[in-house]
Amino acid sequence: MFNELVNFTYYSNLAEVNFYSLLHRILDSVQHCTMNQYIIYNAIYHVLICRQCGCSIPQDWIMRHFRQYHKTIPLEVRQEIINYGSGLDLWQPIDVHKQREIMNIKSSVEGLTILSGFQCQEAGCIKYTHVEKSMKIHYRTSHAWTAKDGVKWRKQRIQSFFGGPHVRYDYFWNTSNFRYFAVEGNEEPQNVQWLDVLWDAKVLEAEEQEKVHNTTLNYVKDSQSLVTKTPWLRHTRWEETFMGKDMSILVKLTEGPRRHDHQERRVWDATARVIRACFNGVMNCQERGWTLIPFWLRSVDRNKEDTKPFRMFIAPATLYRYVSYWQQYILFSLRAMIAEESVQFNARQRETLLELNLLLNEINETTDDTEIDKKILQLSILLIQHSDYAKERSSLIYFTGVLGYNIEWKQWRQPSEYTTILAGIQFCIRVIMLDSALPKDIRDEINESSPENPVQMFRKVRDQWLVDGEGIILSVISNNSGTPFGYIHRLLNYGMIAKKNMTTRSRIRWSADKSTLYFDGRALKMNEWKEFANELISSAEEILSHRLLFLEDGSLPEVDLNVVDDPSNHEAGHYFVLDEADAWKKGWRAVIKNLRKSEHLEKVVEVHGDEIEFLKAGVDEYEADDTKFRELLAIIMMITCGLSGRGSEMTSLQYINTMEGDRSIYIEDGQMMFITEYHKSMALTDEVKVCNCLRDMSNMR
Repeated sequence: MFNELVNFTYYSNLAEVNFYSLLHRILDSVQHCTMNQYIIYNAIYHVLICRQCGCSIPQDWIMRHFRQYHKTIPLEVRQEIINYGSGLDLWQPIDVHKQREIMNIKSSVEGLTILSGFQCQEAGCIKYTHVEKSMKIHYRTSHAWTAKDGVKWRKQRIQSFFGGPHVRYDYFWNTSNFRYFAVEGNEEPQNVQWLDVLWDAKVLEAEEQEKVHNTTLNYVKDSQSLVTKTPWLRHTRWEETFMGKDMSILVKLTEGPRRHDHQERRVWDATARVIRACFNGVMNCQERGWTLIPFWLRSVDRNKEDTKPFRMFIAPATLYRYVSYWQQYILFSLRAMIAEESVQFNARQRETLLELNLLLNEINETTDDTEIDKKILQLSILLIQHSDYAKERSSLIYFTGVLGYNIEWKQWRQPSEYTTILAGIQFCIRVIMLDSALPKDIRDEINESSPENPVQMFRKVRDQWLVDGEGIILSVISNNSGTPFGYIHRLLNYGMIAKKNMTTRSRIRWSADKSTLYFDGRALKMNEWKEFANELISSAEEILSHRLLFLEDGSLPEVDLNVVDDPSNHEAGHYFVLDEADAWKKGWRAVIKNLRKSEHLEKVVEVHGDEIEFLKAGVDEYEADDTKFRELLAIIMMITCGLSGRGSEMTSLQYINTMEGDRSIYIEDGQMMFITEYHKSMALTDEVKVCNCLRDMSNMR
């Protein structure tokens, strides 16, 4: 459009150009800016140029051209282009070339492809060709040229209005010279630079469009497809709950405190103190001898305690993760009260949130955090005590749905990664409600003469808010039987079953020649893996021989595995080596004998008259070598003995009986047998699970 305006201004004084006709066409071109993405109408030469092909289209060829060469353009757009082109006054090729001669301009025509060609240098000849071979033919036929005359033509940038099947229109002119015309060569650098700018702009535009598209991936759309909507998603009803919502905004409400927001940081820290104090309250019941309470706390049956107590031995990392869920929830509630209308609170919950917010505004850095802790505990209890039958939907249930969205992958979480979140939230609900029913400051006042014992006091709260299903509360039916805890517990159970029944995509595959193992797309070549295992074994043998047994020749003593190992011997400090009489003494003497012959003697011991002293530096070095050897041995065992257990299971192995339990390594029928008594889910279920790994250690290399 800019070029048309420039050309129009420059040539408006020429008699051949009709001012009003040209202005009409320019305005008409503006009205069809959508089609300008596909075509250009040049009002100077009266030609319709296809942007993609870089050539003009005769009027009787428009329909065939777009149907034959541009089927990817939507049909309605193609029809609009055809209708538009049919209404234009398009000139015949002879008229177009006449206009080009009249204009006598060398600048390129926008939209036409610029070609590298050749120009005849003979006087009076204006022949241009695109291929050098054609120029040679022209020179032979028109100028009696021979090869010995050398190159007489020169390179020239050229354009052509019509090309391909439309060359047939050349018969309108008495020579084919006018198929091509020259354009000034000095325009190329400027055009190239300008095109670079335009292409960079297009790349930036595409980048922005991609960013916008990525943001739309977090918008929840209605999906009723039975193919994509799994039973898990139909059960959770997350898509219905968050219809039309931008999940990235909701997930942001659950994030930890912002760096410079001191009020949010105080809430975050206070929530952690509250949950940890409530958990300590569970252990306090055990210390007081109220051993029945943990069984009722674990149970979800309204009328019967569980057969196992509430789990009180939790790994620090797991406890930290559980606490973080409730920290996220309290911050989520404070933020959502102000910024998210879809999160609902009843009157008491909203009032307590406002009180907490007011307290945070009034408090300063030197103020005691006790008041904040009390208010967060009060708020937590009110958020848990929310009936399913209340007018307002539970914000806790809404929050668990938000945590069901994985913002990193932009998709809903599967049961395998979601049930651990529910378990953490359920843990927090239980310990909070125990503290609500049995506050620590009144426990000292409870004795055998109290009107109610601790179990009765706890059950008044527990039977209403920590059970699943209606059931019977002593003699009455509760009106608040539907609770957030019940929802979370049922969803957790459903997720556990769904997780067992779901099949996952394989993370491991072999190459066609079986020489490479791919794990999550990363290649592991078997020959390199074998070399790695052999290097580890060699390193372990070197440490054992030279630095631990002090054998200068690098040999290792033979070990007879054809022994009788009695697994029924549970004596602490015993393992199969000690079945031999004076085993320790024999072993010590053998090592001392080797040490006395080795070069390490002076580094380890020093003789003072009638006394031998072990040097601290030498002993420390020996113990460091011992630790290194056992680390290598553990790795070798895991990578050479077939399918290995998890790291926690394998590092729990012990070679000797202890007060806590039996050893994990036995000899059975000339083979080493490893028995792991720890299992990842054992701490969760309080059920012992044993995994046996039986392998022939003689085939390690």
